[in-house]
Amino acid sequence: MMSWLESSAVSAVSFSTVIATALVMTLDSAALLDQFNALCTQLAALSPTIAETTTLAEVRTLLTTSSQHGDKAAALAVLDQFLALQHEDQGEFAPLKDYKEQVRVFRKEVETMNGALSKDAQSLVNGQHPVAQLLQAVKAGETLSDAQWSNLQTLLTKVFGAPIAVAVSRGKFVIAPKASERETDEDVFLWGDRVPLPERAGKTKADAELPIVFGAKSVGIQTTDPKLVPLRVGVHIQNVGDRQFGAGEFAGTRGQSLGIEGLSVALVSPIAGLTIEYMAHVAGKGDLAWVSNGQYAGTRGEGRAVEGFAMRLSGTEATHYELTYSAHVQNVGDVPQQSSGNYCGTRGRGLKVEGLTVYLRKK
Repeated sequence: MMSWLESSAVSAVSFSTVIATALVMTLDSAALLDQFNALCTQLAALSPTIAETTTLAEVRTLLTTSSQHGDKAAALAVLDQFLALQHEDQGEFAPLKDYKEQVRVFRKEVETMNGALSKDAQSLVNGQHPVAQLLQAVKAGETLSDAQWSNLQTLLTKVFGAPIAVAVSRGKFVIAPKASERETDEDVFLWGDRVPLPERAGKTKADAELPIVFGAKSVGIQTTDPKLVPLRVGVHIQNVGDRQFGAGEFAGTRGQSLGIEGLSVALVSPIAGLTIEYMAHVAGKGDLAWVSNGQYAGTRGEGRAVEGFAMRLSGTEATHYELTYSAHVQNVGDVPQQSSGNYCGTRGRGLKVEGLTVYLRKK
């Protein structure tokens, strides 16, 4: 059938003549006629130049051109999203600067392409290009399996370098929306803290937010606070999996009814004479044993949420540091900050801890 349709002799005759011949040849002409009429309707919507005298060759050219235009628009959209990437804390992220310049140059090349896209441009459309895969990690981070995260992390580190790969894994990149998209009154939940929009004239809702921040945070880092000690704060989030955050970062979700099923806390760089200890109260199990230095406190895959926890310092250096922590509890919100082993959360009320924040400061 394909060789018949593609033969030069047939392509020279009219489209309607070829279909009429096929109608005679087929045993199910009624069904084919229905398909033909539907196809004619779609072709007419695609181009007003389609007529009874249009040849197969002309139809093929029209469809090929339309497909190529669609692929070109899709490739440009991917490049535009990459150029719209911003770091949620730093805005324009310095390590991305050179890559954005390369993308701007390539975007101009794609804009001027006629006909079929180049191999690199086509790889943007099918998601195989590193630029497309970086965007996949930014947009779909929390839905990826640990194996997918590992593969993407390896690729992104190799192509873009560790600073960018780490920022992606920590959920620090957002795709900045257009101005028209930002001015919305619909509630959108963030992965982490909410970021309010600036007030605007006529705005009826003061708490409108930027679009969702996707991704998984992973490495504790030194912040601008010189007394804040870098930490790795791990949480296992219901239906999401293990995610890692840093000192002072909100570890978890808000308003998504996703409880934390376990947690861990560790110093990024060990400090002699200082140990972080913590325990968790888990639904259906009660208070679990105290653990320390990155050990996991909680469950996985049992559907048991952490309802509360406590943390404390031990060791000869403990008096020189202050450990504080707080939680975001289902139907309660942010609860008061605690320290020195005091319990944070609830017991026996069936309320999930949805997120937590941990600070360790040198006195």
